[in-house]
Amino acid sequence: MMILHYLKSAVRSLMKYKVQTTASMVGLALGFVCFALSAVWVRYEQTFDSFHRGADRMYLLGSSSAWENQTNLKHRFPLAEELKETFPEVEDAAAYWYWEIPVKLSEDAAEDVNLGCVRADSLFVRMFDVRLVRGSWSFLNVPEEVALTEEGARRLFGTTDVLGRAIYYAGNTYRISAVLTGWGQHTNFPFSIMFGMDQTEKNKSSYPDYYISLRLRSEADTAALMAQMNNSSLKY
Repeated sequence: MMILHYLKSAVRSLMKYKVQTTASMVGLALGFVCFALSAVWVRYEQTFDSFHRGADRMYLLGSSSAWENQTNLKHRFPLAEELKETFPEVEDAAAYWYWEIPVKLSEDAAEDVNLGCVRADSLFVRMFDVRLVRGSWSFLNVPEEVALTEEGARRLFGTTDVLGRAIYYAGNTYRISAVLTGWGQHTNFPFSIMFGMDQTEKNKSSYPDYYISLRLRSEADTAALMAQMNNSSLKY
């Protein structure tokens, strides 16, 4: 009986103060909606690149200097191998160039198609488990060749049957020699096209234009490793 009495009192109060009740209910509903949207957004942000093997042990290398109040994410290409050789906690390391580039299907095409582009070597392919769908890995060593992801091939040509076709970029012609698996868009580096890198470029020690991803060993102490890196004599 007491519960019924409380319910009747609550209903009378709600009916008596209709404006306040409506405002409270609307505010509560909006609060729940905002909370749900925030939770979805946080989840979306936290799962970027989570599909990679050992994603919970992977890091994008950053560095800062005493006179710059910002983090630098680009480094010398040789630094990736130097880090792996210096610190046994590093299981894999890969340096790569990433940018969005304008591609044409013919030299005189009026419009460009912008594609996410990676320039890398076999270490990148191994670390990120890039798979060959068709063709060969020759593009990694032949400057005139290029690879497209399945998504990139469909976007440019409407099909993945693109081996032997040509694309044009920066005044040069490139023959498609491979089709690769892609990463989709839920990644910090959504690439659709990949070029290899020659040894001359990889040996440049004063050209900080490359991202470096690290995968640590499962037993690695991340905080201790960061301290060691900060105190090392390596040039970042």
